[in-house]
Amino acid sequence: MPLAPEIGPPAIASVVMYPAVLLLASNTAFIVVFGVFVAALVAMVVITVTWAWRRDRAGRAAWRRRQRQMIQLPDSRPETNGHRPAASDVPPAEPRS
Repeated sequence: MPLAPEIGPPAIASVVMYPAVLLLASNTAFIVVFGVFVAALVAMVVITVTWAWRRDRAGRAAWRRRQRQMIQLPDSRPETNGHRPAASDVPPAEPRS
């Protein structure tokens, strides 16, 4: 009486193919998950770069606007330290008798 059943070509093929199917399934799952991860990463990079570019353009426009306003301001501003009125705003002192 044989201890093991007789293994013929179909049985050998199914034993050999089973690990290959498992490897193929795990590789496929990895490729799908990794692909989703890469797609999400690329989307986040695009969103971040777009946001930074827009903020930079808005900041530069505001800076240019401030620069233009500084150039257009008249130079007739009073020279004060911010706490005292300008000399031209103070009435002349009356002579003491």
